[in-house]
Amino acid sequence: GEIEAALKKRLVAEFGLDPAATGIAFDGQAPVLAASPELVGEASASELAYDRRTRRLSAAIWLGPSHAERRAQIRVTGSVIDLVEVAVASRPLERGHTVKAGDVSVERRPKDALGPDALHDGALLEGRVLRRSAAAGMLLKPADLIRPEIVARGDLVTVSYEVPGVALTMRMSANAGGALGDTISVTNPHSKKVLQAVVTAPGRAAVGGPPPGRIASAERPNQ
Repeated sequence: GEIEAALKKRLVAEFGLDPAATGIAFDGQAPVLAASPELVGEASASELAYDRRTRRLSAAIWLGPSHAERRAQIRVTGSVIDLVEVAVASRPLERGHTVKAGDVSVERRPKDALGPDALHDGALLEGRVLRRSAAAGMLLKPADLIRPEIVARGDLVTVSYEVPGVALTMRMSANAGGALGDTISVTNPHSKKVLQAVVTAPGRAAVGGPPPGRIASAERPNQ
């Protein structure tokens, strides 16, 4: 981490890279700079070579009072990578769990290692339900979450139809479950007429568009 910080500091100073969006992928194993216990101070980078086209870099990392009095040094090579913010589980979460504040955190991960469906805003996940368990640190994707159903299949829901001067409501049976904003089919239990309605609240839905047939004559509105 200290070696990466020294490189990033130099890259920012010399090439104007964004430190928050810049990461380093070192060649081989993670580099280690061994130094005597009495040697203190931050690691520094010098002799930096960076190719903007290939994004390859090499540099000397050292500890010591000054560049001319280096006490410990290694050379490192690697590549600059882009980092982006993504939403991850901040703790283990079980399947069926409704996501709350604190369940999700935002971390920076290498952009090239992420799929196009990575979620970048953890706040958008609150209130969603997990379709599968998630370990701490696991990247969360849209396919991992669903909106909670507020109407279940078979529920009797209050269906409304409103246009200027006309307001009708009736109790109908939901033929499918739905989350807020979903379009579901509902059936008039008396006339057996099937309509498409949009879920607007728990136990409620709305029919839009032209008047849906003989609603007024088939049913007395429930006020």
